[in-house]
Amino acid sequence: MPRHSHAALTYRLDEPTRLSGIHAAGSSCGIVKRLDEGAPLHVAVLGASVAVRGGCRGQPHQECMRYPSGFILRWWDWLNATWPHREHALFNGGIAASNVDVWLPCLYTHLPAKVDLVLLELGSMAHWQKLRSIERLTRQLLTLDPPPALAFFTVPLWHELPATTAAIERKCALLNGTRAAGRFTKSLREAAGVGSVREAYAAVEGHIERLCDHYGQACLSMRRALGPSAHAGRPGFSLAEIASDCLHPSSGEIASDGFGWLRVASDGFGWLRMASDGF
Repeated sequence: MPRHSHAALTYRLDEPTRLSGIHAAGSSCGIVKRLDEGAPLHVAVLGASVAVRGGCRGQPHQECMRYPSGFILRWWDWLNATWPHREHALFNGGIAASNVDVWLPCLYTHLPAKVDLVLLELGSMAHWQKLRSIERLTRQLLTLDPPPALAFFTVPLWHELPATTAAIERKCALLNGTRAAGRFTKSLREAAGVGSVREAYAAVEGHIERLCDHYGQACLSMRRALGPSAHAGRPGFSLAEIASDCLHPSSGEIASDGFGWLRVASDGFGWLRMASDGF
């Protein structure tokens, strides 16, 4: 099987930090085999605002077009530089402020006709997700013929990190429930059996990781990768550098530097990159 040289990258995060963001590698070896054999890769993205901010190209009038340097596009450029193919295709079906129940009734309208890999960003709307709906989505995607590989990339709510400015504190308050806890309470209890927005993020990520283990799919975690350094107060891991509104990676310096948070998992969606090195 032919090997391809990785496109040159400069890494801001050290290797242990990058690797710690990978909970499960899933079908990465199969994807790399496909690419090494010269086949095109068709990728779809599903999720809420974090997915939207990953960016897209060639999708007129879609919100993802507002992010020409989004973290998904940076990974996509690396992939194209490493395995060039004129038929590679990326479709971003992300919808801001949406949860799984919004997509399920008409799921296939959010997907291209051909898809080999689906990137799933479900954590940013954890306070509105229903755990059973996440598994239903997973099973429905895996019934496609042929079934695509799935890669969940999950962001946490960084509610425990100190805000360095009043502006950051206000942004975080809108997301962490301190100004909107009342209207979330009923939804949270029904969806995840928890009583706060903060607990919802932990519940959803834990559920997704169990699904990855059960169905053999990939799980990437920004919390696992950056959490230890952020909570230890290491230079370069402040809230402003990770996600200045407590949630969206694209609002932090780490996300805007290079590949965004996907470089966390070995840079350039290193879950896939590591597999091409024999992971």
